[in-house]
Amino acid sequence: MCGLNAFKQVEEYLVAKRRSVTIKEVAELAGVSQMTVSRVLNRAETVRQETRTRVQSAIQELNYRPNLMARHLAGGRTRLTGLLHDGAHSSELSELIVCALQSCRDSGQQLILEQIGPVEPMSPDMIDEAVSAIAAAGLDGLIVPPHLANQSRLIDRLSELPLTLVVLGGTRADERFARISHHDRAGGFELTSLLVRNGHKRIGFVADQSEGESEQDRLAGYRDALMHHNIPFEDKLIATAEVSLRGGVDAGRALIGHSDRPTAIIGATDKLAAGVVSAAHLEGLKVPFDLSVVGFGDTEAAGAVWPQLTTIRRPLSRMVELAVDYLAKSGFPDDVDGAELVTPQHLNINTIDLIERDSVAASG
Repeated sequence: MCGLNAFKQVEEYLVAKRRSVTIKEVAELAGVSQMTVSRVLNRAETVRQETRTRVQSAIQELNYRPNLMARHLAGGRTRLTGLLHDGAHSSELSELIVCALQSCRDSGQQLILEQIGPVEPMSPDMIDEAVSAIAAAGLDGLIVPPHLANQSRLIDRLSELPLTLVVLGGTRADERFARISHHDRAGGFELTSLLVRNGHKRIGFVADQSEGESEQDRLAGYRDALMHHNIPFEDKLIATAEVSLRGGVDAGRALIGHSDRPTAIIGATDKLAAGVVSAAHLEGLKVPFDLSVVGFGDTEAAGAVWPQLTTIRRPLSRMVELAVDYLAKSGFPDDVDGAELVTPQHLNINTIDLIERDSVAASG
C-alpha cells in the first residue's frame, strides 16, 4: 500500500524537476533539432553515429537528467516510468505521485513527472509540444491519470510513441494501450440507491458537459437505479456543467429553481456536488435537511464543504499500483482481487467504496 511517508520525496522531486535542463538547451548545444535529441534518447537507428555522439556529449555536459538518462542511455536496467499531469487537480495529483513513487521504488523503476497544461481546452499545439517532450524523455512507460483519460487527441498522439501506455479511467478497451478502469456505473447505481433508501424519489443529477466516459457511466448507473426502483426518469432533473465549483453552483441553482425541485442531487464529481451545496446555501436551503447532496471521487472537495459530502471513493492508489505492476511485468495478472480482466489489456476494478458522511438525510 502507498504510505504518506513518500510526501517528502514528492517535494524533493518537484524541486529537482524545476531545476532540470530542457531538451531545447541540449539541442542548441549539440547543434541539432529537438527531434534529433528525442531520436537519440529513444535509441533510433536512423541517427548517424557522429550526431549521436554530439547529443550524448551535450547531455553529459548539461547534466540533462543525469541520474536517469545516463544510466538509460548506457543500457542500465532501471526502467523509466512517466506520470503525466496537468498541474491542476492538486489532491488527486498528490495521491498519484505518492503512490507512484513508492510503487516504482518497490519495483525498481524510476519515476519521472511530465506536465501538460494546465489550460482548457488543450490546443493541438500544446498537445504536440507535450508529446515531443515526453518522447525526448526516453520513457519505457507512461501512466495517464483519470482527469486526462478523456483527452482523445492526447491519447491518440501518446499511443504513437515507442513506449508502453497505461490509461487510468475510461471504459472502452483499446489495443493500442492498457487501461485500468473503475466500475463507475455501479457507483452511480449505489449512490442513487442510497438516496432512494432514504425516501428520495425526485433525484437530480449534475453531469459533466464534456461527456467523459467515466462520468457518462455514472449517469447510466443513476438511470439503472431509477429503473430498478420503479422511479420514472425525467430529463428536467438532469443538468450539465463544466467540472468546477461555479459549474456546480449554476447547475444546482437551475435544478433547485424548479417548482417541483428535487429533494436530492447527485454530482458526477465531488467538485460539482460541492458547487450544488453552495447553491443550496445561496437559495436558503439547509443541506441535508432540505436537500441531500452526494458526489463522486472522495477528493479534497468532498471535505472542503459543510456538511462534508457522502461520496464514492475512487481507488486511485490501487489503480496506480496496478499500472506500475503492469509496466514492470508487461501484463496484468489473471487473478486480481476485486477486479475483472476484461481483455488482456483492460482491467476493471469492480469494488465500490461508499463513504457516508453528513450530506444525506431522510426525505420529508
